[in-house]
Amino acid sequence: MEVALRISEESYRILVETTQDSIYTVDKEAKYLFMNEHHKKRLRIAGEDYRERKYGDFHAADDTNRFSEYIQEVADTKKPVKTGIPGTARHFSGKCTQFLINPDAT
Repeated sequence: MEVALRISEESYRILVETTQDSIYTVDKEAKYLFMNEHHKKRLRIAGEDYRERKYGDFHAADDTNRFSEYIQEVADTKKPVKTGIPGTARHFSGKCTQFLINPDAT
């Protein structure tokens, strides 16, 4: 069982680190707790430079406010929220992304 768990964890880690999707976790104050390599490249940050940084440090104010509302909704309801248009985060580069906010991550 322990070997199977290690294999599963390693498979998950490889998936998260090699996907071309942004994967990250934030706390209830939208402070980053984790970013995969793709998300760090997208935001042009290296290593652990995201630690103690907030979503709003990298995104426009209106997107940050909307994202914070989604985080609060997930925290209150304990249910995931999948955003779409118009709930789309826009990075400073102008690229749009959709995101899923899961209560297990807040």
